[in-house]
Amino acid sequence: TLTPWYANGGTVQINAVRHSGSRSALCKDRTASWMGVEQDMIAGGGRFVANAKYRVSCWAKLKNAVSATIKMTLRTEDDNGPQWKGVSKAINNNSWTFVEGGLTVDSTGTLAAAKLYVNGPSSGVEFWVDDVSAVLIP
Repeated sequence: TLTPWYANGGTVQINAVRHSGSRSALCKDRTASWMGVEQDMIAGGGRFVANAKYRVSCWAKLKNAVSATIKMTLRTEDDNGPQWKGVSKAINNNSWTFVEGGLTVDSTGTLAAAKLYVNGPSSGVEFWVDDVSAVLIP
């Protein structure tokens, strides 16, 4: 099962191609670059808290393109409305690429949403995502 991950547009399937473990997420049927696999980081007790910094990472690989840029995007919403920030890296279809960076959950007033998703290649480009991590930086 993908839970707590889900499709942020397009289709996300559990797939046997993997970086480690037994499965990965294949993002396909994408009609826009923002589509990919997503997790709500404050639902159900929350993993992210306001004004904290996290080290986010994943392994990614392209399926049907030679090279593209992948992004790990954090979408937050607070009293000022929605904001987006992220980290990105060039990936390819030959090997798994490690993507990582620091993201701060900036918030003014109430943090109403914090969603982490992997996206970025052009419409129609399929990619695998595996071993996603988000760790609080003390």
